[in-house]
Amino acid sequence: MESRKIQKVGYSSLAVSLPHSWIEEVGLKKGDEVIFIRDEDGSLRIIPSRLVKSEGTVKEAIINVTVCDEPGMLERAIVGNYVLGRDVIRIVAPGRIKPSHVEEARKTVKRLIGIGIVEETPTQIVLQCAIDPSRFPINTVMRRLYVISSLMYKEAVQALTDYNYDLAIEVINREDEADMMYWLTVRLLLSAISDRSIADKIGIRDPRHIAGNRVIAQRLEHMADLACNIAEDCKKLIECSTKDKADDKLLINKISSLNEQIYDLTHKAIEALLTGDVKLANSAINLCKKTIRPSIEALIEEVITKITNSCIAVFLSDIVWNMGRVVDISKEIAEIAINRALEKSSKLCEIYESSFSIY
Repeated sequence: MESRKIQKVGYSSLAVSLPHSWIEEVGLKKGDEVIFIRDEDGSLRIIPSRLVKSEGTVKEAIINVTVCDEPGMLERAIVGNYVLGRDVIRIVAPGRIKPSHVEEARKTVKRLIGIGIVEETPTQIVLQCAIDPSRFPINTVMRRLYVISSLMYKEAVQALTDYNYDLAIEVINREDEADMMYWLTVRLLLSAISDRSIADKIGIRDPRHIAGNRVIAQRLEHMADLACNIAEDCKKLIECSTKDKADDKLLINKISSLNEQIYDLTHKAIEALLTGDVKLANSAINLCKKTIRPSIEALIEEVITKITNSCIAVFLSDIVWNMGRVVDISKEIAEIAINRALEKSSKLCEIYESSFSIY
């Protein structure tokens, strides 16, 4: 950090010189234009105009499909370019593209929001993304990701308590929907890092929130993965258990009761984050530490000691363990909510900056 004195130029204009090292680094010269952006804290950001993406500018990537000689490699290349904000993705080959690669590209596109195949020839497939960031406020997108993931979790456990095999399959089939929202969220956040105007469009006023939102999005997507794990265990458990066995039924009823508490915990955590409610976040953390986490540990112990069928014990233990990971995710989100609320002065905490020495 360095300071500069403001100089008066003419009758009423004020001016400040730009650091020479920065001018050389960004390649500015006399006559170049710079853009001023005022942030909420009153500070000004200076950006060389050539670094701002102009209307009509297109980011394009070319994937050499012949290099994609391992399963899933083309899919990951497409998804990677999508989240990096590329508008056009060309998949090319010196000769005819293999049918397996064509099918892989088609399946991948179906799992991404706002992108489609606009051209297909024997040697080239062109994907185009038409996402207007202003239509996707980040809080709205993340709330949608939460709704999908939390509902998957709730219904996965419900499939167990109801012995509903079809519901378990439905939860597993919904994983792609969670992935779609997650990749969209990551695309928006990474674009916001490289282009502050996009950050403004999606409602991010503080650059620090980009990293925090990325962490939260990862946790919510992981919640969907945990829901799928529970649903898979549920399917296997239904296949090897009897519905009327007393010990099984008693434990499953306890799991059902705990599930409602965990679902309520996830709701408290995300609401605290989106509304800045510190008390709600603190309540969620206390609920996790004092009530739900001890109940998880006790339930795992009960499964191990009371269930004599090793097959059932394994699947029930894994289900309860996955439920515990959902609890941990909710606690992490609530902690981020508190940290974010403390970034500004409030009734809870007033923030001052002063110069003083401690002797």
